[in-house]
Amino acid sequence: MNALLNFLPNENRTEVQKMLIGVVVSKSFTFFAVLLAIISVSLYGIQFLFNQEIDRITTEQNTVQAQFEGSKQIDVESAIKSLNEQTKRLTVIQNSYVYWSVSLERLETVIPEGILISGFSIDSETRLVTLTGEAQTRESYYEFGKALQASPFIEMAGLPISLLKSDIKFSISITLTPEFFSYET
Repeated sequence: MNALLNFLPNENRTEVQKMLIGVVVSKSFTFFAVLLAIISVSLYGIQFLFNQEIDRITTEQNTVQAQFEGSKQIDVESAIKSLNEQTKRLTVIQNSYVYWSVSLERLETVIPEGILISGFSIDSETRLVTLTGEAQTRESYYEFGKALQASPFIEMAGLPISLLKSDIKFSISITLTPEFFSYET
């Protein structure tokens, strides 16, 4: 057991106690001031590091966003180019399309009664039509030849001469005008 012996007189004892209390308070205040300074410097350092990290994340996010928007723009541009190419191809196909119902109606107008068409072929590139069939009489065969030559859609038609009076079988090739394949919509 420790025992404290105090040989100071009572007046000095209170002064020493007051000095000791002053020293303890002074050291405590210094300790808290140093502790507060360390905490402040630490918080400032942490804030500085957080700001750097936020700046790095923001820069990275902006870079990623710019790349994404750039790729979106490239995707949209390539989609537009692809659509334009498809439209051009469709236009070419559509312009070369032959409306067969209209074509056959135009060709039918030059075929008189008494003519039976049994075969038909048409080449839209060369505009060559081959008709095979049978005429009931020589007169209907002759009228057919005149109708072909009078048609505004036929450039060249040569009907072979036949000496038969009836049931005249024929095969004829005719060249159509470009207007034959143009249609008003």
